[in-house]
Amino acid sequence: KDYHNFIKKLILDNIEIGDETIFIGSLNKNKIPKDFIEDINKELEAKDKKGELKLSTSYLPIKGGVIIGSGKIRKNISLELLLKNVREESEMQISKILFD
Repeated sequence: KDYHNFIKKLILDNIEIGDETIFIGSLNKNKIPKDFIEDINKELEAKDKKGELKLSTSYLPIKGGVIIGSGKIRKNISLELLLKNVREESEMQISKILFD
């Protein structure tokens, strides 16, 4: 349930139009219920966006999170990338503390 809420927030925070395709990793294909995307579409409609998200039947080599696609554009919000970004930010902050 917590994972679903986290993924839902990631999607809602990163959708621009509301007709994008959501790609997940093969490890998560059984963790996402069928009505998950429908629920997100309803929330998008309530925010005056298109509620036409689709869940891709192709799975990507990511361990968690999602990749949002629209045409040839992909927005990577996989857990791997999010954790990498947090690590890089933390390392910079720690370096400043230690060496400034």
